[in-house]
Amino acid sequence: MRPRLYDVVQARFAESETCHQELSVRFESVLTTVLTASAVVIAGTLVHRELSGRSSATRVPSGAVIRADSSDWAQLQHMSIGETPGPRPISVIEVGDLECPACRGFHLGTLANVRKKYGDKVGVRFVHFPLPSHRFSNIAARAAECSERVGRFPWFVTAVYERQDSIGLRPWSAYASDVGIRDTAAFSRCVAGDSLPRITEHYETAKRLHFRGTPTVFVNGWQFDGVPSEQELTAAIEKLLAGGTLATK
Repeated sequence: MRPRLYDVVQARFAESETCHQELSVRFESVLTTVLTASAVVIAGTLVHRELSGRSSATRVPSGAVIRADSSDWAQLQHMSIGETPGPRPISVIEVGDLECPACRGFHLGTLANVRKKYGDKVGVRFVHFPLPSHRFSNIAARAAECSERVGRFPWFVTAVYERQDSIGLRPWSAYASDVGIRDTAAFSRCVAGDSLPRITEHYETAKRLHFRGTPTVFVNGWQFDGVPSEQELTAAIEKLLAGGTLATK
């Protein structure tokens, strides 16, 4: 009897071992299939993104411009703020949001370098377009308007862009002090005071003209489709200074 019982136990043990091995093989097979499928999906996603990015870049030509309607350009010139227009051959209008990172890059990089290169040949004006998605964009526009009342608007805009990461943490009076506004108490009262209608006028005009985002850049009535690089903006200015025109998209 004992040999038979021993044989039965050994057989059951061997059977158990076989089931365990089969389960392991099946699990490894399933795991391999899942990992392979996941790799295929990830690779497909990356290829799709790459192709989509290339397609998007193809659809929007770099440096393309659109000729603005003459009445729209005249309105933008009339309501824009900043430097006194004056008889300058090149007029750049920056439609911006002081909390917008792309606006910061354009203003402190591309625009600053172009102004340094061309000096008084280029005049720069500003139109507010505070985007609702930016928490402090509207109050930043209010502070800029208050700086304009004391003749410090261009410097204030630059100061805010330079310390954009401190918006919401740093008092507006500190930005005012940075640009030489002495009566910071009056400035703070202005920022906290009644509504400033010009911001609303600028915002509604930007919506009516279907501006898609910030910054939207104009030069002598030509609107860039997208944010121009320094090379693109310089090329446009050179053509206009030479008496030429810009190619439309």
